[in-house]
Amino acid sequence: MQRFETLVTLTMLAIFSGMVAMASTYPAGARFMPYVIGIPSIGLCLLQLALDLRRSVGVPAAPVEADEEPVEIAAELKTWAYFVVFVGGVLLFGFLVCAPFLVTIYLWREAKVRPTYALIAGCTFTLALHLMFERLLTFRLHEGFVTEWLLDSLS
Repeated sequence: MQRFETLVTLTMLAIFSGMVAMASTYPAGARFMPYVIGIPSIGLCLLQLALDLRRSVGVPAAPVEADEEPVEIAAELKTWAYFVVFVGGVLLFGFLVCAPFLVTIYLWREAKVRPTYALIAGCTFTLALHLMFERLLTFRLHEGFVTEWLLDSLS
């Protein structure tokens, strides 16, 4: 199981490192957001790799039951599926449209939060996202390709 987790961490490290490397070619204003997300993420990936290395060197591996590993891999793949759907939803429909739905669904299905509270949390997250980035930092959040196309078609 340790190898799969380490592989996921290395993949994430490559993605965030590539993002930061690409952002370094952007103008100063445009590279701020990828740096804010990418640099701390790189640090967290490196920390996780150090913990994985320490665990593999210092602590003897506990015996793994035959059916334990596929369950953990299935959970990891489910988390990746949520991530991919979130990124796809943001690209297609934008942050402010898909964030409340996706956060609500994730909290309801995976964290077993009551649907009402999950919806409140999803809407609160979206409001905080809007206030923090669009109002406070004056960044324009991605509106989504489909949303943009629909708004252009209607006007």
